Amino acid sequence: VTYRESLELMQESAGLILIDADCDLSVFLPSKLVEYIGARRPILGITPQGTSRRLIQELGGWTAPPAAPQAVAAALREFMQKLPIGLPWGKPEVRQCFSTARVTAELERMVEELVCRHRDCPDNGGRNISDRKTGGCLPKSHLMRPNNSD
Repeated sequence: VTYRESLELMQESAGLILIDADCDLSVFLPSKLVEYIGARRPILGITPQGTSRRLIQELGGWTAPPAAPQAVAAALREFMQKLPIGLPWGKPEVRQCFSTARVTAELERMVEELVCRHRDCPDNGGRNISDRKTGGCLPKSHLMRPNNSD
């Protein structure tokens, strides 16, 4: 199955299950979970305390710790019984945090901040960055945009 096909299958699924390794506290956010959020399908997380579990719960999903088979069975039963019909699933305000536009804007802001920190930028507060060709500053709207003049 290609990556694109796997995304399509996620969107066609009644629900999705994320299984994390058993540990005391997981500090990881698997990219698979972000893809699940994008698929807008219900999520069951068999995951320890940590980022993934908290995010799934904030979305309105089901969770259980991997080391607790009875809790996993109970969460799976409830997940199967309460699968909602139709799209989209999950709290929109939580899903929005992982939208392409939001993530791109945040990456742009971070790159801009880093560049301004390491260059002589007369207007750090206005979020301008130095232009390597002219030595001047470009407004934020010019960041991360293709340069068709080259």
